[in-house]
Amino acid sequence: MSKKDKKRATVQGKLNKMDENFKLDKDYHYRSMLQDLQRSLSTMHQGTNEVLVERMKDFEESRDYELVELRLWEEYQVQRAEKEFFEEVEKANTEHDEMVKLVKEKLYANLEKQIKQLKEDKILLDLANSHSYNMDTSLTNVHDFHKNTRSSNSLKDSTISSIGYMSDRRGLRRRDMNYSTNNDDSHLSANDSGNNSSSKKRKTNGSSGRYSSNDETFMSDNGDLSSILFGEKPEKVHTRHSSKSFVTPPGLKPEEINDDLLLMKKK
Repeated sequence: MSKKDKKRATVQGKLNKMDENFKLDKDYHYRSMLQDLQRSLSTMHQGTNEVLVERMKDFEESRDYELVELRLWEEYQVQRAEKEFFEEVEKANTEHDEMVKLVKEKLYANLEKQIKQLKEDKILLDLANSHSYNMDTSLTNVHDFHKNTRSSNSLKDSTISSIGYMSDRRGLRRRDMNYSTNNDDSHLSANDSGNNSSSKKRKTNGSSGRYSSNDETFMSDNGDLSSILFGEKPEKVHTRHSSKSFVTPPGLKPEEINDDLLLMKKK
């Protein structure tokens, strides 16, 4: 018989022996197990089973822990939801405030730009008006100067005419005196010879004719003399129906405008 068969035979013998022993002691084993179960049940009902009490305590602790954890989780969820809500509300408010601020800044910038442009336009208009006013005053001064010169020329013409009238009176006075002296000479020399008296009369007549022609030339040259002494009379400027176009004043340079604006801002 081989070793393998021997080993199998020994194992089989042990199993048979255990089976026989169990069949003999099974009632005892079942009774002991039943007693243990009844004892545990009674202790469980009485609450004196230490193992059960410990396990119950462990379960209660785990239960309380889970309940507290659940309550804290719920509170955390609620607080988180409220916090997120308030954060979103605050974010929306900040975005709204920033948008309002941006719109106000843009509006203020546009208004300041328009105000600055209007101020610059006003300054340019004031400069243009002042320039046109200066031109108008210069034109009025020139017109007044022409009026004054015309009045002075009229005074000069009147003085010249008075001087001419005086010279005419002197010429007439001289001519009368010469004529009377010539007549006296002719009467005195009439006894000597008629030819001489007639020739003297012709001479006196010729001399009187010379004086008259000189007076006429003096009267004709009176205007030339006045023009030489007092200058020619300026022609009258007719400005009532003049079609002279308005000359626009020269525009200012950008550098000059910027300098004026800087000076006004400093003031």
